[in-house]
Amino acid sequence: MLSVSFLLVIATAGSSLLRDYMATAKTLRIAGDANTELMRVLRDLRGSFQTAQPRGSLERGCVLQYNGVANGRANLNNYRCNFTAAGQGGGPLRTDGVGFAINAAGNPGTAFVNACEAIPAGVNLPTGRGGFLVPPISPDALNNWGAANQVCPAACAAGQRPVIKFLTSDANGANPREIVQRQIPKIIASSSDLNLWGGVICASYFRDTVRRLQGLFGENTGAFAPNYLSVTTFIARGRFDVLPPLDPTAPPDAPRRLSNYIWVHGGMILEFNDAQEMSTYKCTAGALGC
Repeated sequence: MLSVSFLLVIATAGSSLLRDYMATAKTLRIAGDANTELMRVLRDLRGSFQTAQPRGSLERGCVLQYNGVANGRANLNNYRCNFTAAGQGGGPLRTDGVGFAINAAGNPGTAFVNACEAIPAGVNLPTGRGGFLVPPISPDALNNWGAANQVCPAACAAGQRPVIKFLTSDANGANPREIVQRQIPKIIASSSDLNLWGGVICASYFRDTVRRLQGLFGENTGAFAPNYLSVTTFIARGRFDVLPPLDPTAPPDAPRRLSNYIWVHGGMILEFNDAQEMSTYKCTAGALGC
């Protein structure tokens, strides 16, 4: 009898240790996945920024505004650049996306946009030590984190999660399309795809008035205007090996679980004079621009 009881205790302890080990291994794996996705979207943003060709505009990048067409966030034609500079005569703008390869009308040729993806029926959130994970708060509710509450997009509706889509078109603006393989996080096919809850991109546009006043950019040689984009990207990942925290503001008799998802974030400053070519020539007397 004692032997059986001892074996049961050992089996229970071993099962608990194995469960904790598996949960920790899963958390570490998902953390690596989240970091990879974050680095990928930042790399793609910089690559699109540096390789974008001028299409009639001296602006190299912009914060995009969505025109409100229902179910049209996967169509590049529904976005237009807004060149309101943060803190320079205009307030911060909600980021519907970031655009590059801009034409004279202010329409982008490529874009990373914020969208909401519906969670398919029958697909549950993944589980951790505290049971089913709880969706995280949206970055636009981070009142104590920079200007995220002013520049990040509004939270998605219940039953949806935020994603970053990549949209592009031909050189002349024709054939706008979404490259679904570049969505971050990837399209939901099962519960495990919600290990990464979602992704959000937030940006602010700044106008370099000092360099403009000094004429330190080659408007007459095909160069871009001397402006900046400050971009922050958020990826939410799950934690499976710890109990979720409790809401300290909830009543003691009904403690509310907070989310076991955490936001991983990274960003960059995109300076419009970075990695561009300028035609240089000697001015002759009477030449235009001399």
